[in-house]
Amino acid sequence: MMNFWVVGLVLSVLSMASVAQSQPSSGTAVDPIVLLQRVADSAISLNYSGVFVYRNGDIEETSRITRARLNGRDVERIEVIEGSAREIIRSGTEVKCFLPAQNRLVVEQRSTASGLPVLSPAVLDDLQQHYVVRTGGLGRVAGNICQRLILEPRDALRYAHHLWVEPTTGLLLKTGTVNQQGRVLESFTFTQVTFGSQVSRQQLVPSAELQSGNVHRIHSSEVRASDLKWGIENLPPGFRIQKMMVRRLTPPPSSHDVVHIVISDGLAAVSVFIEPEGDSKSNKVDQQSGAMSMYSRQIGEFRALVMGEVPLVTARLIADSIERRR
Repeated sequence: MMNFWVVGLVLSVLSMASVAQSQPSSGTAVDPIVLLQRVADSAISLNYSGVFVYRNGDIEETSRITRARLNGRDVERIEVIEGSAREIIRSGTEVKCFLPAQNRLVVEQRSTASGLPVLSPAVLDDLQQHYVVRTGGLGRVAGNICQRLILEPRDALRYAHHLWVEPTTGLLLKTGTVNQQGRVLESFTFTQVTFGSQVSRQQLVPSAELQSGNVHRIHSSEVRASDLKWGIENLPPGFRIQKMMVRRLTPPPSSHDVVHIVISDGLAAVSVFIEPEGDSKSNKVDQQSGAMSMYSRQIGEFRALVMGEVPLVTARLIADSIERRR
C-alpha cells in the first residue's frame, strides 16, 4: 500500500506544478476564477525544468523536475536530489518509480494518462461554495514576479491554499497549504526554473538505475461503482468521487487486488485504499503529518486506508462512511 502512496505523492506534486497558456500583465485586473481555470487547464502547453523544495511537517526534500511533450506524449521526470532518494518517470500511461534504498523499481501501467479531471465551470461553481477565491499581491519566486491566488475555506473540513503563478507562462511556482491557525503545513517552491525550448530531451532520460532493481508492477484499471463491492455514502460536503480503480501489485506474495478510490472537492484530493488484511487487533488508526492526514479502519477481513491533504476530521468522516455492499 505504501508503494501506491509513493507514486501518488509524487504525482500530486506533478499536478501542483501545472501550467497555463497566458496571464494578464500585473497592471490588468485579474479574475481569480479565470486564473484558477488557467492553472487547472495548464499541463498541455509548456516545456519546463527546474529545482523545487517540498516541505511537509518535518519532511523536506529537494528535487529536480523536467516536463515536456514529445511526439504527442507527456513525459515527466522527477529526481529527488536531497532527502529520501527516488526517481520517477511518467511517460504517457506508464509511471516508473525507483526506490534505491530498497533496490526496488515500481512500474505502474494505467488505463489512462490523465489524473484528476480539470476544473470545469460546474466544478468551479461548486468550489466557490466551499472556498472564498481571491487574488493577493505580487510576489517574487525563483527570480520571477508571480501573481498570488488565495483560496480560503468556508468550513473546518479543508485547508486554505495559497498559489503563486508566473504571469508570462502561467507556471505555478509556489504553493502553501495553511491551517485555520495560519500555519503553513505544506509548501512547494521552485528555487530555479527554465522554460520552453531551453529544456533538452537529455534531461528526460532516466538514470541507469531506473532500468534495474527488483521490479514490482502495478496494473491499474478504472471501474464503475456498480463493479465494486464497496460504497462510500455521506461524503463530507463538497467532496465527490472522481475515479475508481482496481490495482494489483505483483509479483507474489503481494499479488492481490487493491481498490483505489479518488475523492476531491475540486482542489483537495483524498485517496481511499481498500485491501484484504485479515482481522487486525487495532480497529481504527489515525496519523497527521503536516498537511497529510491518514486514517484507517478494519472492516471485517479488509483494511481501509484514507489519506489526503485534508484535516484529520475529514479523513475520519470519509473512512467511517465506507461500507461493503451485499
